[in-house]
Amino acid sequence: MIETDPPRHQPQRRVLSSTFTPRAVATLEADVRQVTSRCLDRVQEMGRFDFVSEVAHVIPSEVTLSLLGVPQADWVRLADLEHPALTSADPEYNAGDSGVATMDDALLALGLYFYELLNEKERTGGDDLLCHLLATPVDGQVDEFVRWASPIRHVARTATADTTVGDAAVREGDRVGIWLGACNRDGSAFPDPSAFDLARDPNPHLGFAFGQHFCLGTHLARLILRVEFEELLGRFSSIELDGEPEGVWSNFVGGLKHLPAAVSR
Repeated sequence: MIETDPPRHQPQRRVLSSTFTPRAVATLEADVRQVTSRCLDRVQEMGRFDFVSEVAHVIPSEVTLSLLGVPQADWVRLADLEHPALTSADPEYNAGDSGVATMDDALLALGLYFYELLNEKERTGGDDLLCHLLATPVDGQVDEFVRWASPIRHVARTATADTTVGDAAVREGDRVGIWLGACNRDGSAFPDPSAFDLARDPNPHLGFAFGQHFCLGTHLARLILRVEFEELLGRFSSIELDGEPEGVWSNFVGGLKHLPAAVSR
């Protein structure tokens, strides 16, 4: 859906939009808090852990897969496939190739898994997001985190008419890359753009995209971040860096793949 334009885009988006309104997302808070608490119980026992692989990656994956109605027994497998599917250029996640074959294999595995799962849900029905999609015909306060560390590095669009962007001429049909990290550090839009300022207001970042492609999961992402930090700060008196952070090698996904951390009560 992220690659579609009108007239296909809006009918597809409408099928999902009611699930991601602020009111609908607010009803998920207890579930998100339960997932977060279970995750923090585990890292509390560990004491020292990789914050990315044990917390930041686990919580949104489990919340999302639960919404989709994916059986819990498959959560770890699907979460592990996310790395080679989205960050296959990183040597840690590819199979020693350029990354293309690794990505193709991971996407094929994901595609086959969901093909079988959707066939099963067509037979059995249910009350999850995938069942909702199958049943619906289609006719045709955490913002500074998102701005400062843009989770998606770039998006691509195709110009539908001749125009200019700044001093650059863009012709109809040109493929244009929008580097969101650069947009979100634009000094003309953000005073002191490299500073991390939780009180920044206004904060017109593009971390959740813009216009008709504005991220459907915005409210869910904000809820997960809020609950995650409420639970972390309410449970631990100290959260400290316990090694060197390591960024992921990707020109699409931004962020860390490892963040060694230590906590104490």
